[in-house]
Amino acid sequence: MITDEKMIADFSFKNFLSFKDQMTLSMVPWPKTHKGELDDNVISLMDWSTELLKSAVIYGSNASGKSNVLKAIDFMKWMVLYSHKINPNEPIFPMMLEPFRLNTSSRNNPSFFELSFMTGEDIKYTYNFSLTKQKVVSENLIAYYSNKPTVLFTREWQDIDLKKMKWGEQWKTWIRENTLVVSVLANYNVEEALKINKYFSDIHVFWGRSDIDTMNLLETDTKFKDFLIHFIKIADSGIQDLKHEQNEIPFSQLQQVEKDILKQSAPQITFADDSKIKKVELGFSHDVYDDEKKIISRENIQKLKESLWTQSMFDLAGSVYNVIKNGKILFIDEIDRSLHPLLLKKLISVFHNSSGDNISKKYQFIFNTHDTNILDIDELFRRDQVWFTEKNKYGESKLYSLLEFKERKWSPVDRNYLKGRYGANPLLVGGDDLFANM
Repeated sequence: MITDEKMIADFSFKNFLSFKDQMTLSMVPWPKTHKGELDDNVISLMDWSTELLKSAVIYGSNASGKSNVLKAIDFMKWMVLYSHKINPNEPIFPMMLEPFRLNTSSRNNPSFFELSFMTGEDIKYTYNFSLTKQKVVSENLIAYYSNKPTVLFTREWQDIDLKKMKWGEQWKTWIRENTLVVSVLANYNVEEALKINKYFSDIHVFWGRSDIDTMNLLETDTKFKDFLIHFIKIADSGIQDLKHEQNEIPFSQLQQVEKDILKQSAPQITFADDSKIKKVELGFSHDVYDDEKKIISRENIQKLKESLWTQSMFDLAGSVYNVIKNGKILFIDEIDRSLHPLLLKKLISVFHNSSGDNISKKYQFIFNTHDTNILDIDELFRRDQVWFTEKNKYGESKLYSLLEFKERKWSPVDRNYLKGRYGANPLLVGGDDLFANM
């Protein structure tokens, strides 16, 4: 059984993109939920004394901040894994770090990020940091080996106390003002920092239209192909098999359009005619019928010629497989992209009820969507799993839970959301005279 699972309890962030004030996405179950209410959506930890939610869904209008929640966790992950590589006096990845700019104070204030999480050893950690584009302002790591917290290190600017970190003190001179303590110490194999680094490396953020995980698994995991075919059949039952071949061929044998793409993507490389290029052939097998509807052969169709939803399922499959088999965490932006509402419902149900001897029972997926067909608090989600984002007239986004509204168990949440009961809907103002002066 897999024992290296990682679970989010709470994720908080402040002064980041459209979020000015501190917001918290909690995966801790609401204690007043009735027993037996969608029990498959809850994961038990620490000999059943602790529980966390398996999933969360975020609704909101366009530009309300839904994707910014995912960008916040993605940035936090990047800082933990890679900030030790930032050069001295270099800004902290300005493309990802952006404070709330529509307020004169916040644009100059530091951004804050905090994650409380469980590891496969059932140890709870709380880790946070605040920073500007130039410097780390604060950083703290607390471990709960029991109910009593143990402060592993604290930091205020460059005043760093590493007394609880084994072998940590000798690395203090390597921690620059634009790097995180955990990132630097993990780079030097300090045990406790490596645990935090490993945790964040197992957080996956899927932005869509990327098949990197799927392609990697096709090359490294012999069991993945069968899963992939079965997964894609949820979207297209006509697919019978997958053709995946890769060969090395001389550059001279590529088509001209393939040569041009290679040269544009790697202008620093000079390709000789005998340069070996890895070429991947990828397609799906479909049955071919005669006029009497009898199968006479199979036809391979390239992935790019398949439907958008088949391509979407292919791209997503690798991340889903990784997370469910190995006990990881998956954030998905716009999960409804190119997927039929019934297909999406089926997919969510599969996530919640996955079973098998070789998969982990402790994984989480968090996603945003516009699809109200899955906003079903009887069959798919509990009320403590539903979240909303809304932006006010000052440009400030807010993240809040369905629990903030008193609803009866049988209330039609999907219809109430569209009616505006929970906010998080677009203000449909103007536009009637859009074409008047054309």
